[in-house]
Amino acid sequence: MSRVTGTTYQAIVGEVIVLRRKDLGLNQADLAEKIGMSQSAWSRVEKGLSNLTIEQLTKVASILNVAPNQIIAEADDAKTALERDGIQVAETKSDATGWLLLGAAAIGLVLLAAKGK
Repeated sequence: MSRVTGTTYQAIVGEVIVLRRKDLGLNQADLAEKIGMSQSAWSRVEKGLSNLTIEQLTKVASILNVAPNQIIAEADDAKTALERDGIQVAETKSDATGWLLLGAAAIGLVLLAAKGK
């Protein structure tokens, strides 16, 4: 995978998705349509200007043939590499809120799955 250069966590996640999308030969419009978003809205996600919902992360991961946690793990690895190179990755309040909601949604999914067994 190519080097990620984003300086916010949202941008890093977006870049990970872009790299995986391009590796599969998908263009942005096709991916946006499969996820059920307009291309302009999806472009904001890929640029790190909008947060992903848990549903969007799950859909995009499925389309890209990876698990949602793999996208997050790759973003974490890229963040660590950037910080190791002395590049500060911004953590804004909105970023923290978005990831908190994402984590809460993931916990909810786990609890629903366990309840369904």
